[in-house]
Amino acid sequence: MDGMHAIHEALAKGALDEAFAKLAPLAERVGRDREVTLVWLRALAAAPQRAELESIVERAVASDEVDVELVIAACAALNAAAARRPFDAPPRVGGPEARAYALARAGLDALGEADTSEAAAYLALHAALAAHALGPEKDEDAQAHFARALAIAPSKGEWWNDLGVLHKWRGRWQAAFDAFLRARARLGDRRGVLWNAALAATALGEGDVAAGLWRDLGFAVRLSAGGMPIVDDVPPRQVRVPSKDAGYGFSRGPREGFEVVWVTPLSPGHGVVSSASFRDCPVDYGDLVLFDGAPVANDPPVFPLLEILKAGDERRLRFAALLKVGDLEALADALPEGVRVFAYPEGREVDGERLVYGKLVVPAAIELAQVRERLEAAVRGPRGYRLAVPGLYEATGPSKRAGQEHQAWRALEQAASRKGLVEGEVRPETEPS
Repeated sequence: MDGMHAIHEALAKGALDEAFAKLAPLAERVGRDREVTLVWLRALAAAPQRAELESIVERAVASDEVDVELVIAACAALNAAAARRPFDAPPRVGGPEARAYALARAGLDALGEADTSEAAAYLALHAALAAHALGPEKDEDAQAHFARALAIAPSKGEWWNDLGVLHKWRGRWQAAFDAFLRARARLGDRRGVLWNAALAATALGEGDVAAGLWRDLGFAVRLSAGGMPIVDDVPPRQVRVPSKDAGYGFSRGPREGFEVVWVTPLSPGHGVVSSASFRDCPVDYGDLVLFDGAPVANDPPVFPLLEILKAGDERRLRFAALLKVGDLEALADALPEGVRVFAYPEGREVDGERLVYGKLVVPAAIELAQVRERLEAAVRGPRGYRLAVPGLYEATGPSKRAGQEHQAWRALEQAASRKGLVEGEVRPETEPS
C-alpha cells in the first residue's frame, strides 16, 4: 500500500500535518482495517492535542475481542494526551488517563498475571503512567505496575525515568534518585535524566552529588558553607504553588487553585521565595523551595513547586489598610530596616484612596516590639494611616488589643465598602492572622 508507506514516512520524519492530511480520507476505516487503525493511533500518540483522539480510540477498541497491539497503541495515544496536563494539577474525573488505565488493566487481565511477554510489559507501563496521572489515590497501583513492567524489561531506561518521575511527584526522593541513576546507566547523560537526578540529590541534602550533576549539565557550580550547590546568575523564577481562598476580603476567587510566587534561585532547581503569598498556601517569603525544571506555563515561564526544603524564620503578618498614594512607601520607610512590606490592592481607587491587603515580613533578628513601636508612631503621625495588623498584637499582647485589631480590620473593610472602593459584602467567615 503506497499510501500507507507514505504515511509511515511522514510520521518517521515528524511531518505530522502531512501524515494527517493523508490519514483523513482513511478515517472511516478505523476499527475495520487493522493497519489503518494502528497508523491512526500511532499518529495520535505523536499529536495528542488533536480533537479526534478519543473518538478514534473508541472505534479502534470497540471489538469485544482484545487485540493487545491495538490496546497498547490506544493507551500510548491516551497517555500522551494525559501527559499534556501538568503533574501538579489536581486529579480530575475522567480524562484520557482514566480510559488508558481501564484499557491497560483489561489487556493485562486478558494476558493473565503470569504473562511475562513484551506485550505485558508495555501494558503494565501504560497502566502505571495512567495511574500516575490519576493522582495519589492510584499511587500504589502505579508503583505495582511499574514494578511489573521493569521486572520484564529492566533495560528500558525511559521506563526507569518514568518511575523516577512518579517518585519525584510523590516526594520519595531516595527512590526517585535511585530510579534516575538506573535511567542514566541505560540512557547515558540525557539532560532530563540528569536534571531530575540533580533535583533529587538536592532534596536529599546531597549537595556535592547535586553539584556534580549540575556540572555534568554544563553549569558552573560551587558549594555553600552548608554544602548545598550554588549556581550564580540564574534569573528569578516564577513558581506556582497550591493555594486556598484565605477566607476574608471581597474577592471571590476559586476555593482551591494556584498562586504564583517569585523565587530567587540558588541553583537551577532550588531557591528562596522572594515575594509574600496572598492566599493560604504552603510557602511564603523566605522559604527555601525546590521547583521543577519543566514549566507548567509559558510567556512568562512558570515552574511548579516540588518540595519545601526549609521554612524561613521570618514572621509574616497580614494587614489591611486604607491608603492614599505614597502611604505605602512612607509606611515601609517608617518601619525598622529589614522589614519588607508587600501589598495587594483590592477594588478601585476613589479620591486617591484604596483598600489594600498585604503582609509585613519581619526577619527573625528584629524584635516585634520594635516593629509595633514604629508602626504605632507612624499611625499617630501626620499621614493618619488606617491600618490593622492583628498578628502583630497576637504575638505581643495583650489579647484584648489583638481582638480590637480584628475589629479594626472589619471596620476598615466596611468603610471601604461604604466609600465605594470595593463591591460586595465583607466576608466574616475567617479572621485574618
